[in-house]
Amino acid sequence: MSRPRLAAALAVTLGAAAVFASFAPGLPLHWLFGLAFGWVLQRAGFCFVAAVRDPVLTGGTTLARGLLAAVATATVGFTVVTVLTGRPGTVAPAGLNTVVGGLLFGVGMVVAGGCVSGTLMRMGDGFVMQWVAFAGLLAGSLLGARACCSWSAPLFQGSRPVFLPDHLGWTAALGLQAAGLGLLWWLTARHERRRFGSLAGPASLTSGEAEAEADTSAEAAPSESHEAPTSPLVRLRTAAVRAAIGGFSPLAGGLALGLLNVLYFALAGRPWGIMTELTYWASALWRLFGQHPEEWAYFSSRGLVSSRTLLAHPGTALNVGIIAGAFLAPFVLSQWRLRPMKSWRHAVAALAGGVLMGFGARLSLGCNIGALFSGTASLSLHGWIYLVSLFAGSLLGVRVADAFLFQPALRRLRGNAPGRTGPGPAPVVRTGATQAHPGTPAKAVRLGR
Repeated sequence: MSRPRLAAALAVTLGAAAVFASFAPGLPLHWLFGLAFGWVLQRAGFCFVAAVRDPVLTGGTTLARGLLAAVATATVGFTVVTVLTGRPGTVAPAGLNTVVGGLLFGVGMVVAGGCVSGTLMRMGDGFVMQWVAFAGLLAGSLLGARACCSWSAPLFQGSRPVFLPDHLGWTAALGLQAAGLGLLWWLTARHERRRFGSLAGPASLTSGEAEAEADTSAEAAPSESHEAPTSPLVRLRTAAVRAAIGGFSPLAGGLALGLLNVLYFALAGRPWGIMTELTYWASALWRLFGQHPEEWAYFSSRGLVSSRTLLAHPGTALNVGIIAGAFLAPFVLSQWRLRPMKSWRHAVAALAGGVLMGFGARLSLGCNIGALFSGTASLSLHGWIYLVSLFAGSLLGVRVADAFLFQPALRRLRGNAPGRTGPGPAPVVRTGATQAHPGTPAKAVRLGR
């Protein structure tokens, strides 16, 4: 870990906190939580797309179980906060809009190679493709806001918020939540055991984790206060350094995201969400072209955020923090690098997928964070409907991405493979997984993207 880089990261953290504090005293809290969310997402490689896509595409369920752990952890914490404060979490109307929005979002996130949180994280991590997807997100969310109260209005007819404890009672609602999450955990684990014979065991140490072992060996030695090497304090400190340098498992990442979401709900007064603020960003950009989105029913019903107020909006500090956290995590370790797109197909896929995600998020009134993660953990019916719809959409998205991105790439590789002299089956070309773009499934990586 580079000390100058660490000092630079600390300076950016404190400097940005001071800037946000000049707009509103409470904004540094949202900025710091954004940094934490971005750091965990990047170091754990936590990908919502892979969580819902890989069980079908590759048979792997590690990320799916990490997502279930995140929701379970947040459910417990949200329940405590709601009971103590009387303030429910994210409870949005559930109806046909949730189904259609989830389907569109599921297709879009697979095609674009990342969900909303994954897009922000990979923007900071150097993926050029996700900057294009981000442009699509803004365009799609703006289009969704324009259509929300006009030609897509029939989708919202009959939609209403359903907070399960209000209808079932706390005991039955929590029991149903536990049964649903437990069933999904059992199904995913059973699926992976059938596919591979067992669940994935602990991964071997990466080079970064090996460095962490070396860096922390001196810390593990007795200090001047004669602290025992095996004391809980030393073990906790060593584990923290290992996580910072070498990363940690998706399961640990899911638990960390769940705890962070609970703390954010308790301290900020609302669960984690992303897309509403991005829609405000899009409206601000649209006004630069002389347009008047404030006249649209979507914004007139909730008020349009002005450019200056937008800078003082908690969501701005939070979302910028996610990007910054995902950048600073590899930056301080000298691991950050720019990852350009491989072809024009990736640019088209990123833009189109981003538009579908943005539009779908406005229909369903949430994305993979606000609707799926926070909504489900809030015991809101719309969260479960969104989860099922998003999974169905991701299956369709896999077919689209496979036809438009993965298969053409494989054909090019096989056609240019060394030693290929004529017709017939091409040899398999194996390349490192680190060369794949974020939307590439493991199957395609192993074949060689």
